[in-house]
Amino acid sequence: MPIGALVLPLQNAESGAHVGGSEIEENAKAVQEAAKAAGKAIDLADNFGGFLSKIFGGPLEQVSGIVEDKLMAHRAVRRLRLVQRYNEICSEMNLPLGTKQVSLKFGVPLITAATLEDDDTLQDMYARLLANATNPNGTVQARRAFVTILQDFGPLEALLMDRIYHAPSGPPDSPNGVRTSKLPEAYAQDDTTGRPTAEVELALWNLTRLGCVEPAGTWGGGSTVAMVTMTELGRAFIEACTTVSGRAAPAPSNEDASWSVKWTSNGEKLA
Repeated sequence: MPIGALVLPLQNAESGAHVGGSEIEENAKAVQEAAKAAGKAIDLADNFGGFLSKIFGGPLEQVSGIVEDKLMAHRAVRRLRLVQRYNEICSEMNLPLGTKQVSLKFGVPLITAATLEDDDTLQDMYARLLANATNPNGTVQARRAFVTILQDFGPLEALLMDRIYHAPSGPPDSPNGVRTSKLPEAYAQDDTTGRPTAEVELALWNLTRLGCVEPAGTWGGGSTVAMVTMTELGRAFIEACTTVSGRAAPAPSNEDASWSVKWTSNGEKLA
């Protein structure tokens, strides 16, 4: 509640101005609710501290301090990596560093999310999105929505988006869909039937929820992610987060519709 809302009735009373009883009651109720909320926050903090003490053992203050220090140190490392990757990307593309400023509405959520991201591949996507946003000569439009989408990405979603974008069937320029039964390890042939693995299917439905891909329709009027088409939002997102200045990133090497590097269902490389 704004401080002025509490001060104004007192000032009016001192100056002799009429202050309605209902207004005073409303302000009093607001103060009480604020006090209750603050008390609940303190209780939650105490409860969490007790939880940490039970889990790790030792005095409450010591355990809480250790956890806080580790979190701060971890985030500091991720901040340093973000800055390093941003500078490297700009250097690779011969881009001037930070010559175009971004709005706080876009920049603060991006940097906050990027420093909390543990996966290097996903953090690199944040770095490229920031590079595109600060490139004065760039053709890629960096949107606040891209930060929100990326926050809901896992490594598998990022890998699937890369595969769909570079699919031989032509997305995003072609209306033809991509069969997903063998993704992310390989592109299925046109006559291939079947469904992707459960993990891939869940990731594809997540991409559908985020508006990045569109599932195919079924004869019964439903939809299926056995075949998907990249949406315009998905195309703009992947170009903003994986390319610089609108230049598409090189497609992964493809031999006999499969990659020499194999991937697990959660997007990790296999030796």
